[in-house]
Amino acid sequence: MVMKAINIQDAKTHFSQYVRQVKNGECLLICERNVPVAEIRPISKVRKFNPAGMGNARGTVIFMSKHFNDPLKGKELALFEDAPL
Repeated sequence: MVMKAINIQDAKTHFSQYVRQVKNGECLLICERNVPVAEIRPISKVRKFNPAGMGNARGTVIFMSKHFNDPLKGKELALFEDAPL
């Protein structure tokens, strides 16, 4: 695959144009003083943004101890309170 090499200043000046090219499947090589530093390429699969909400983790917890919600004691409590052990 042949990549088009562009310098940073050119990328800044024509950013929208280069984004369109990437959306059309082209890969770009970003250079600083003609030395490659980064690559911009299309992502293989666009994932729909799904903000975390109630119920998103449903079914992922396999086991939870019956003592999970019990108050902390001793060393465990000291660790959370940043107290000496």
